[in-house]
Amino acid sequence: MNSTPKWIPITLIILTLLVVVLVVFMPTASSAEDFEEEYYGVLQDDSDSYNLDFDSDLVKDIQKALNKWLRKRGANTISQDGVFGPRTGQAVKLFQYKNGLTIDGICGPQTLKKLGIDSTGITAYPRWMPNLEESFAKSKTDYAIHLNLGSNKLEVYHRVNDEWRLIRVMLVATGEYTKGNFTDLTDQTLSGTKHHYISGSGWRGYNATLIRNGDFIHSKLAHRKNGKWVFDDDSCFGKYVTHGCVRTSIEDSEWIHKNINAGTACVVDDRAWDFPVTHPN
Repeated sequence: MNSTPKWIPITLIILTLLVVVLVVFMPTASSAEDFEEEYYGVLQDDSDSYNLDFDSDLVKDIQKALNKWLRKRGANTISQDGVFGPRTGQAVKLFQYKNGLTIDGICGPQTLKKLGIDSTGITAYPRWMPNLEESFAKSKTDYAIHLNLGSNKLEVYHRVNDEWRLIRVMLVATGEYTKGNFTDLTDQTLSGTKHHYISGSGWRGYNATLIRNGDFIHSKLAHRKNGKWVFDDDSCFGKYVTHGCVRTSIEDSEWIHKNINAGTACVVDDRAWDFPVTHPN
């Protein structure tokens, strides 16, 4: 009976060690996903994207430029198929964030220029993303609000030299799905009536700014305990727990109460864009 050559176990050990080294040290998709998740989570698959009503060759140029930028950072690339879908839109937002541009997922002249593409005045809008500027045009102030019910974030835009810039993003609590009390706001301008607080049975919401029809933007709730009003923790944020009002942090409610006035445009939709929460001074 032949015995196993002594070199075979040694060879197997060496091969096993090589596999371990390759798995540990080779660049992997997960490292790329970690890079993407830092701001926007894992990018969606292109299968649910939509065609765009403009030159698909321009979209391919955008995707090609984005892929060149993504590869340098070890991130997953996107399909160069000429379709401006959610995955391409997320890559655009990541590029904008890293390059100090307005984070809107739209390839306007500044974003195209930064990508090295001659825009010739063209702006690339994904069909799945509403044209906020069209809705913001009704604003009677230099501010506009986009309430994103899909991700429970409230975005504040400021008009500077006829250009809308995203300046503040707040994680909020809105209406509850399960009870059918989902926030019933539509695109409109804010009434802007302000109260130090609004109240109900044993609770208060401070720095209340009226949207319309009894729906306010106000602080997280405070409840009366041992003769004092004590604020709840932040566990409500990102959830659907109200009957129409929008709850924010104390800091954010104070900022809105001070800066957002009657006539400010308010756009509401349920698209789950995922801008980073920001609290500038």
